[in-house]
Amino acid sequence: MDQEPAPHHQARLSAQADIYTGSRDQALALPIQSLVTREIKPKPGEVLKPGAPRDEEGVWLFSAKGKTQFMAVKTGLLGISMWRCWTD
Repeated sequence: MDQEPAPHHQARLSAQADIYTGSRDQALALPIQSLVTREIKPKPGEVLKPGAPRDEEGVWLFSAKGKTQFMAVKTGLLGISMWRCWTD
């Protein structure tokens, strides 16, 4: 390109843009640090099928009674510091 820029263009200009990558209804935004992976342990007498997942992603929930429960979630869009997650 041997053309000179148009006289109304100036060097060092900047712009700001919002980029839409997708959305999902009924999704939660979870901090990246809250998402954990745990091994799927078969029940006594159960054998995992070949090729079946060996681990799952999820979060630990705490009830008002102080009990914990693991909830598996599916991850989707990743933001700067948040995952967009949902359950089936």
